[in-house]
Amino acid sequence: METPEELFAEWRRTREPALLGAVFDAVAPRLLGLALHLCREPADAEDAVQATFLTAIEKAESWDERRPLEPWLGGILTRRAQQRAASDA
Repeated sequence: METPEELFAEWRRTREPALLGAVFDAVAPRLLGLALHLCREPADAEDAVQATFLTAIEKAESWDERRPLEPWLGGILTRRAQQRAASDA
């Protein structure tokens, strides 16, 4: 079984949607747990996870393959949740 890092690296090279789907399936439950901690509403947490993956797609080239993927995604999610909270305040 390939790791999320291997899957994302391969997706980045090929843009094969199934690879990105496999990354999502592997890490989304843990990212959702983080998002539920950061967001007031469950729907906002789900939106934050989706926004995280959209940002990851847009910024895929900035991920360093020598580093773990999930902390990078967690950082994106945290920034998105903070931005959302600031705009709601």
